[in-house]
Amino acid sequence: MGKHYIAKEAMCPFYRFEDFYSVTCEGVEQDNSIRLNLSGESYKQRYCRRDWPDCRIARMLLDKYREEI
Repeated sequence: MGKHYIAKEAMCPFYRFEDFYSVTCEGVEQDNSIRLNLSGESYKQRYCRRDWPDCRIARMLLDKYREEI
């Protein structure tokens, strides 16, 4: 398994960490994670950083918290 790191540029509140080919986000259940396998940096650059509200995973997790209120 590769080394993972936390990008200082990440703005998404659901972001946990990443490695070269994947991003790990908060999961839909407590103590779970979602791992996205990626083919490049473009997804991370766009959705984990500046446009995180447009990410489908982030919108799903926002809905999870809205339902809990």
